[in-house]
Amino acid sequence: MGSVGPKPAFFIGGGAKATIDQAKALPAKGGAHATTGAGEGTGSLGALLEQARQQLDPLAASSTVIGNVVTALVVTGLLLTAGGIAYRWYAARKAKARADALDLPEGVTA
Repeated sequence: MGSVGPKPAFFIGGGAKATIDQAKALPAKGGAHATTGAGEGTGSLGALLEQARQQLDPLAASSTVIGNVVTALVVTGLLLTAGGIAYRWYAARKAKARADALDLPEGVTA
């Protein structure tokens, strides 16, 4: 019903690992650290949203608008935290794959 393709051929050096010069840059983790609060310093975006929510929380019962703002702050904080965690996982996975491709020792990223 069809032709048979060519047999696989092995080329000497075809299984060589990449060099550090050929590696792509790792994704930056700064945004993920800022949104989840894991970065250097205490002025992270997540902490700023939580602080704003705490200040508006006592006023939320008296006004529907302030209640909606508090709800929006909570939802925004949750989305940013989840996004930061997901991006940090993605960046760590890319770093591990790059270290494997470059045949680097365990725990070393270039």
